[in-house]
Amino acid sequence: MRPPSHASAFLALVVALVLVAAGPVPDADAATYFRAETTSDNGSGGAATLTINVPAATAAGDLMLAVVTSANTTAPATPSGWTKETTASTSFGSGSMTVFTRIASAAEPASYSWTLGGTFEASGAVGTYVGVNTASPVQVEAVGSGNSKSAQAPSVTTTAANTLVVTALSYNAVGVITVTPPPGTTQRGAVLSPGGFFGTVAADFLQATAGATGVQAFQLQSKSPYAAATIALAPASASAITFGSAPNVSSLPAVTLNGQAQTVTAAMSNFEVDDASGSAPGTSASGWNVTVTGDSGGGKKPVFTRYCPNATCGSDTGPGYPAGGASLAANSLTLTTTGASFSGGLGTAPTFQCAAGCAVDAAASTKIVSASASGGGLWVTSGFTASSLQLSAPTTVRALPASEIYRVDLLWTLNSGP
Repeated sequence: MRPPSHASAFLALVVALVLVAAGPVPDADAATYFRAETTSDNGSGGAATLTINVPAATAAGDLMLAVVTSANTTAPATPSGWTKETTASTSFGSGSMTVFTRIASAAEPASYSWTLGGTFEASGAVGTYVGVNTASPVQVEAVGSGNSKSAQAPSVTTTAANTLVVTALSYNAVGVITVTPPPGTTQRGAVLSPGGFFGTVAADFLQATAGATGVQAFQLQSKSPYAAATIALAPASASAITFGSAPNVSSLPAVTLNGQAQTVTAAMSNFEVDDASGSAPGTSASGWNVTVTGDSGGGKKPVFTRYCPNATCGSDTGPGYPAGGASLAANSLTLTTTGASFSGGLGTAPTFQCAAGCAVDAAASTKIVSASASGGGLWVTSGFTASSLQLSAPTTVRALPASEIYRVDLLWTLNSGP
């Protein structure tokens, strides 16, 4: 931040408050869906640990499901904060398959490491799933093993509609082989240890009605020892639509007063909306929208107004707005969303409403984004240009006392309905 002088006015923007008005759907389960997956191996000759990165965009409350394939018949140690899924884990041939789960926190590390109990070849995958019951994430699970070209994951019986079922394979091949996931599933990750022996494959599918999943068979190019697991994830109750990270406006550049009208620009910061309200993947309970308005609540100002950010600013006290301070007119700040877009969710993406520029310091609320009920999940913005925010500074802008700035309080609201 560049300190102001008597010849310049610094224009700072602050998000004062975020209201979340979008609510859950009563008596319905949330849509459970795949977010992202990472895979890893521990290098030629093996190692004492296997490290796997946390998948990109993993958010608090997501389920992380890890499958670790090791050349040790003894299972790896369980990392702190993870749960070993014993019923989905087993030894096979000269190796082992171990399944672990964890509910993601708001501050996940870049990766996790599994201690293998010695120097062993290993491979593994971590998948992230949204809309899973955080108290009891696994509905039902089972594991089988054998030595065959058809690696069969056992059937399990689900108890809820729209259950997301993960099926995983660990195998010990004699070299690099082709593995085909079960029909009707979507492969999420596949990795083989450098020696071409211990491989891991993960896939999933959505079962629309409760009942038996049937055996899920991976097809291997050659007969190999294997373990194969089926894990049915328990859907969470439908939850509120929330800001993953709230809209926030960066500070604008300083304005050097020259007696002429000026325009200063900055890039709008990216934000996230997490919609877990739908009862099926790629849907929302009722859609949502984001609006913004100048905040005129207690101690706040809805337009750019003279502000003291310190305990004292000359004869003014703060932090706060000095009485009778200079201000700019409403509608001085606009947001243009041309070039920006949403990614990460499922179904129809939200749409921006400000191609022609929307006033964000207005007396009435302005709709910035609209999302229909045909899209759901975590939507993340990108592509705001360097001039997406534009402030019009008129010829009447006054220089401020030392240390003071112009500030506005903005109220961003997340509402249900497009």
